[in-house]
Amino acid sequence: MKRRQFLQAGSVGLAAGLATPAIAQSAPTLRWRLTTTFPKSLDTLYGACEMFSKAIGEMSDQKFQVQVFGPGEIVPPFQVFDAVSTGTVEMGNTASYYFIGKDLAFAFGTAVPFGPNTRQMNAWLTYGGGLDLLNELYKNYNVYGLPFNACYKATNELFTDIAAKNAMFKRLNDSMTAFRNEQYSWHQVCEATYDSYQIRQLSRS
Repeated sequence: MKRRQFLQAGSVGLAAGLATPAIAQSAPTLRWRLTTTFPKSLDTLYGACEMFSKAIGEMSDQKFQVQVFGPGEIVPPFQVFDAVSTGTVEMGNTASYYFIGKDLAFAFGTAVPFGPNTRQMNAWLTYGGGLDLLNELYKNYNVYGLPFNACYKATNELFTDIAAKNAMFKRLNDSMTAFRNEQYSWHQVCEATYDSYQIRQLSRS
């Protein structure tokens, strides 16, 4: 069975187990490994993987167990995609724009300059066919993708930088201030330490 088909079958099986717990009790235990690009110090990113692992275990009566590994524990942070692609691990948590060397279109799976905000991105992925389009790309690498985290601070910072140099764009940028302020608290929690982490990792590559 191909990995893409297996992942889909596993998801369906888990949903069936929620409706009929007796089936979950009689099923063999499935153990997967999840490796992430993001370190344990980034609690809103690495911590989300731990929450996911806990939820999967609880929903399946521990018949589907996902063990989380940080960067470097199985593969380096920017080899997560390849690790899933080759079957080294069953799951990965990363950002697709790290892998545009494989296909430039991978960038559209994450935040891009002048791209959609969080709500628009989720709407496109879920209701606009975006996830299906991305998976048409990912399947060439034996990978099936699902949305996980949302971070868009880099886009807002680019807007601010351009606005400082262009008066016309500044008027447009200022009109978006109220909306950006609604996202500011999330940015403080999620990305303040992520920015410095990303710079450190890229400087080593």
